[in-house]
Amino acid sequence: MSSPALRSIASKGVSIDQAANPQIALPLLVLAPLNLINVVATLFDIFYLDDEMEHWERKSMGATSILVRCLILCMLYRKTRDERCFIYLVIQKMSMVYLASMTPRLMVWEMSAKTMVAGASHGLMPFQLLTYSFCFFFAVLGIRGTASLPGCGLCLLRMMMARSFRACCHVPHGVSCGSAESESDSESWSSSRSSTSS
Repeated sequence: MSSPALRSIASKGVSIDQAANPQIALPLLVLAPLNLINVVATLFDIFYLDDEMEHWERKSMGATSILVRCLILCMLYRKTRDERCFIYLVIQKMSMVYLASMTPRLMVWEMSAKTMVAGASHGLMPFQLLTYSFCFFFAVLGIRGTASLPGCGLCLLRMMMARSFRACCHVPHGVSCGSAESESDSESWSSSRSSTSS
């Protein structure tokens, strides 16, 4: 992103690299402030909710969701730049799906204004935990691991990296959706290996 104000600041020696980048802003919002809110909510659940089985499920899922997001933050710190960008894209896409699917339910909860605790089995926690577990799964796999998944690896990779639905559905000519790599990729790999060995 560039603007006259940013260019003016950059001329004074301030780095504006990745300034106002939404692909970084949303993942960091999910991993830092929203995770902190979850920490506070889970602590309130632990200290103020009853020891019923339903509430213990809610507490355990909340704690697991917090732990998963902390692990993703640690992985972002240790991964290379291209892998970090991939993790940002994964979190962005998964969070968008999560927020879009949960917004109607949150609106219903707010309009009904009930003072009861939502049950863990049919509330927000299971879907939240599932979303961040998928993010952690793809973060562990990385770009090459996701591409090497049998059958749907490259399709999932295109979905994660696509900027539009058209780009998501586009498959280059001669490349099948389940193939691990195209011929050009194979040739570039073989040429790079031969140059390295020589």
